Amino acid sequence: SLLRVPDRQVEHRHGSLRAVIAESWSLLDASEAEVAARCSIFRGGFDLDAVDAIVLAPSIDTVESLVDRSLLRVVEAPAEVGGVRFRMDESVRAFAAEQLGVDEALGERHASWACALGLTHLARLRGPHGHHALERLHAERDNLLAALHTTQDPATALGLGRVWQALGTARGDVRLLRRSLARYVAALAVSIAVCFSIGLPGRPAAWSWRVQAAARMASPSFGSPRTEISM
Repeated sequence: SLLRVPDRQVEHRHGSLRAVIAESWSLLDASEAEVAARCSIFRGGFDLDAVDAIVLAPSIDTVESLVDRSLLRVVEAPAEVGGVRFRMDESVRAFAAEQLGVDEALGERHASWACALGLTHLARLRGPHGHHALERLHAERDNLLAALHTTQDPATALGLGRVWQALGTARGDVRLLRRSLARYVAALAVSIAVCFSIGLPGRPAAWSWRVQAAARMASPSFGSPRTEISM
């Protein structure tokens, strides 16, 4: 095909783009580089509140510096979804993620933030400004999904599952939700067993609803009318 780009050209362009990103990165001081690397945890955009809560940026000047060096883009958004938002192009995000490496604490901080934000706006859906809450949830859709995929905390996973269930996810997202939640059913069941074994009768009841909810969302019937699960 005349429109087909040879692999060598694609590799050359990719290498050239990476070189440009690396050059911009080399101009960052240590604090800016750390913030830029941590921003790779976000998917689909974020606002300054999220930066403060998760990235722990020292100042707005650091974020503005990343914008000036084209490592972050400013995205104008309606006030209902936070007003000014920031976004990393995927090529920049991939490079930044390489610099970050594995940071489980950052991942859990991102998941906790996403869960809290999701549940807060979920509770507002039936209020007088429910459409604003829905717009915010959709704006954070990629962050919510990434958080569900990466969190290792059962309570966080279940909270995010509630948000996804309420939003009515696409079929592909439901499959991911089932896979992500399936492993928590066993973990939470073990928690109940441990509570019984050490003689804490009040704790199993506190956990049982979590096991039931996780089992329901991880089951093939998730997304269809709910069915009760016997415990």
